[in-house]
Amino acid sequence: MEAPPADYATWTSAQRDEFIDYDTLPQAFAAQLDWLASHGYTTILPSDLAAHWSHGCRLPARSVILTFDDGTPDWLSTVLPLLHSHGMVAEFYVTLDAIAAHAISWADVQTLAANGMGIGAHDVHHVQLAMLGSTRKPASSSTMWFEVDQARRTIGDRVGAAPDSMAYVGGGFDATLVSLVERAGYATARSILHGVVQHWADRFALRVVRIGVYDDVTDRSTWAVDPAVPVFAAKVTGLAD
Repeated sequence: MEAPPADYATWTSAQRDEFIDYDTLPQAFAAQLDWLASHGYTTILPSDLAAHWSHGCRLPARSVILTFDDGTPDWLSTVLPLLHSHGMVAEFYVTLDAIAAHAISWADVQTLAANGMGIGAHDVHHVQLAMLGSTRKPASSSTMWFEVDQARRTIGDRVGAAPDSMAYVGGGFDATLVSLVERAGYATARSILHGVVQHWADRFALRVVRIGVYDDVTDRSTWAVDPAVPVFAAKVTGLAD
């Protein structure tokens, strides 16, 4: 999550696409958090949702889960301060390879956890394991087990608490992977199936709404953002994909 540099307007289309791919502008994220706060939403973690389903723990009337995948430096430099300033929390699904590549450190992950954020697992090697298309077989059960179990054990050892939630890489999952995720000790798993309503029967296929980098950007030369964030609002309320 990084603001475009001053010379962004001189970049080629390819350079712009590479910079902005899978990203969110800090000013857009801030406006989105402002909208959630002003409309009475409360951020919760997957663990809160699991506790509600398993033990009847109460949830706020307008609960929303914010998630981030992989592991990038902006988690500490940008995302955490913005969440703090709004009194909000989020789930950070960590890929162990991101730490091995020094995209983020264990100290960073520990800082997130110490600040009340949820730390989830996003596998060891960030490789999709299932739903690979009609011409490719899913990973073996042993590979699946290593990815989900080793990630959970390693994060637990380094952070002090094993993750209770994981995110399927690429959103791919099947019955075998779901059974192994449950066996490993996770209470929930996030898919990329679209939806704003969660159901206990789908606790290992949580739905998601993806927020696009260009959502509510009114001028791509200045990256001005509509403070009312109508596209974001429509997505959060289920009125738009």
